[in-house]
Amino acid sequence: MSLAARYLTSEHGKVQMKKETENWIRSGSVLSADPSAKISCPVCRGANLEVRDVRYGKNPELLERHLACPKCGAKNILHMKRPLSE
Repeated sequence: MSLAARYLTSEHGKVQMKKETENWIRSGSVLSADPSAKISCPVCRGANLEVRDVRYGKNPELLERHLACPKCGAKNILHMKRPLSE
C-alpha cells in the first residue's frame, strides 16, 4: 500500500489516517511486544494473524516480524531490534 493510499483528506482539508492503517498500527504495537497474542486481522477480522520472525541484514539484533492473515492474505511487516536479553 502506498503512503498516499493510507491517508484520506476530509472536506475541511485535514489529513486523516484510514481506519485499516490505524488497525494495522494497533495490531503491530501489540504483536511487537507479544508475538503470541491473538489479534484479529485488521482487514477482514475473519481470522487471527499469524506471526513469523525472520532475521535480516548483517546485524544479528535486527529482525522482521511478518504478520499475515490466513483467511484473506493481508500481510504487513514490522522491522524491529531484538532485545539484548535474547
